[in-house]
Amino acid sequence: MLRPRTGAEKRIYAACDWRQGAGIDTSDHKMIPNFNGPAGFDCMVTKDDSAEEAGYGLIDPAQDGQSLTLFLQSPIYVEGNSPKEESHSMALGKEDRTFALTRTDAKACDRYKPVSEE
Repeated sequence: MLRPRTGAEKRIYAACDWRQGAGIDTSDHKMIPNFNGPAGFDCMVTKDDSAEEAGYGLIDPAQDGQSLTLFLQSPIYVEGNSPKEESHSMALGKEDRTFALTRTDAKACDRYKPVSEE
């Protein structure tokens, strides 16, 4: 979930997998210039309900398991918070591509859990 300073929250959907050499593409180039770790979670952003690739992210967990760093490429595909909001590629400023995240109480995520509609 990205929360821009202006506008509605945006969601990023991605499939992630732990990999040695995370952040290195098939041509042996760094995808995230400021990530120098040997391994991490490679995350391919997907577009809508398809398997179409629409961006890349990398998750680097801290050794103590208490925090992680999230790196995002720009542009990245985002979806709105409701079906009425348009999905699109969002350009991120240089300061909006790396996030240091710490643990939070699980209750803070309750509002993001899926609900069934009957």
